Amino acid sequence: LWGADLPALTAAAWMALHPINAEAVSYITARFSTLAAVFVVICVVLYDLWAAGDARTPPGRRRAWILGGALGCALAAFGAKESATVLPLLILVWDRARFGATVSWRTSVVRSAPFWLLLAGWLALRATIIGSGPGAGSVPILGQALPFGAKILTTAATHSVWPIGLAADYGWPMDLEPADVLWAVFGAAVLLMAGWSLFMVDRRMAWCAVWFGVSLLPVMALPFITRVALYQDHRVYLGEIGVSWLMGAVVRGGISTWGRRRPVRWALAASGMALLATAVWADAARTKAWADNERLWNDVLVKYPESAVARTGRGGLLLGAGRFEEAEQELLASLRLMPTSVTTRLLLGTTYAKQGDPDRAIAAYREI
Repeated sequence: LWGADLPALTAAAWMALHPINAEAVSYITARFSTLAAVFVVICVVLYDLWAAGDARTPPGRRRAWILGGALGCALAAFGAKESATVLPLLILVWDRARFGATVSWRTSVVRSAPFWLLLAGWLALRATIIGSGPGAGSVPILGQALPFGAKILTTAATHSVWPIGLAADYGWPMDLEPADVLWAVFGAAVLLMAGWSLFMVDRRMAWCAVWFGVSLLPVMALPFITRVALYQDHRVYLGEIGVSWLMGAVVRGGISTWGRRRPVRWALAASGMALLATAVWADAARTKAWADNERLWNDVLVKYPESAVARTGRGGLLLGAGRFEEAEQELLASLRLMPTSVTTRLLLGTTYAKQGDPDRAIAAYREI
């Protein structure tokens, strides 16, 4: 995208060492985030080869194979994680970032058409096999869903540049207070204006920011379906690719603007090495929290004591260890925060049963 090694190296280091990306690797059952991102990136690379050749060479067998490979990777991304269904939009974003200075919007849309058709076919097949749409537990409360979507966007952007307080769960409430709603909407509006302003500075950098926003669209739709664990770090992994490209451009611009004098270049290099060392330390510290379940939930509760998910997780651990009274207290605390949790009530019923109190166990099960 930038035609230079330093931005590419910066982007690679960002993806490898930014602590927000640790969860996508350390949380084993969330490996679909990294898997989907791999297929998305390979798809974009192949699409780039195909689209770049479109202007220089006539259609041929090799170009057809390249497009076929891109479509195959797109299908694999869809299957790896449902949030990858934004891939046709990402293809369009990449096309505008890469070729927008020389080709029209119409050309970009036409070239992205095979990916839209593939997505339509995949969604139809998925609906036929397993159905689609929100389940019985959906909570389509427009007045809360939209602010929660704004909160997801602002939180992800904030953690991208200031990764303090990262955790497996953030203890978000079931409903936002009016002050939280205003703050989330204001933050989202600022981000949108900043992204729009980037087009005045550098078109390609602006499209990198758009990649970040587009990648988060499926996550921002979650509040229409559930209120549990709306924001998790591994769900931002695909969006961080766009941020990494953006940071690569920032580093490249800083070097070209201020790095002409040798003392300044040395100062910038030293700052970069210090930042790299800090990133290594922060990433290792974040990964360490995932060493075992007890350490994970304790890490969450130290940072966010109101996390119902963490209290349920810790209650399950205490139940498994035979510490039934402590497990009961954790599970009751979780239910006070999230009364509708089926998992918590199941664990609570099991706790009562283990304590030799079948009446309370049955009552807990019946409340599910």
